[in-house]
Amino acid sequence: MTSNKQWFEEESFWLNYAPIMFDEQHWAEASGVAQAIRRIAGIKEGDAILDVCCGPGRISVELGLLGLSVTGVDIMGAFLEAAKESAKDEGVSINFLKTDMRAFTTQKPFKAAINVYNSFGYCSSVQEDLLILKN
Repeated sequence: MTSNKQWFEEESFWLNYAPIMFDEQHWAEASGVAQAIRRIAGIKEGDAILDVCCGPGRISVELGLLGLSVTGVDIMGAFLEAAKESAKDEGVSINFLKTDMRAFTTQKPFKAAINVYNSFGYCSSVQEDLLILKN
């Protein structure tokens, strides 16, 4: 039986490559990335921010440590479990949601929405990319 999933929906892919994509260097730079996001986007303490395709929470947790109200969205359950554990270890409250970025919608206003790394553009059509931005 063949799967109709696209490559980025296969959890085994992400679990196999996570040690490469999220190596020690990437974790070490997370604080500086979060600070740069806050500075560039003009976000201040208490502002709500959406981290789309948040993965294991590398940036989400750092944004939470900066006093932001963070919602992290990802399709991979294993990454979200790791993100929740990291947030708990750091003592920050982050709303992590398991959903596909193509389907995510909310009425909650955000000061900024971010997609750090390279998840935007995985989809096979411009229409899907536009749907993500619209949502």
